[in-house]
Amino acid sequence: MVHDARSFWRPARVIENRLVANGSMWITLEAADDLPAAFEPGHVLGLGLKLEDNSLMRHAYTVSRGEPHKRRFEHLYRVVSGGRMTERLVRLALQDQVHRVGIERA
Repeated sequence: MVHDARSFWRPARVIENRLVANGSMWITLEAADDLPAAFEPGHVLGLGLKLEDNSLMRHAYTVSRGEPHKRRFEHLYRVVSGGRMTERLVRLALQDQVHRVGIERA
């Protein structure tokens, strides 16, 4: 059976996106659907940002901190000048939507 890869991408909203050191940002995301979001440090997630043509720009990130009871997970990321993804991540505001894919713990 063939699946549309976008069907596996689930919504999350930005709760926080702040500078923590020169060139490093901390983003907190919260699951925006009713499905489990039990991510813990070390889990790898795909994050996707919707582009103007409705496609997803995707990149893998490692969870730095997880709060499964709040359905939140956090990432520390380095801002790369001219980078394809991080320059877009930096511009995300509170309540902006991103897409995520990954395997949570049982």
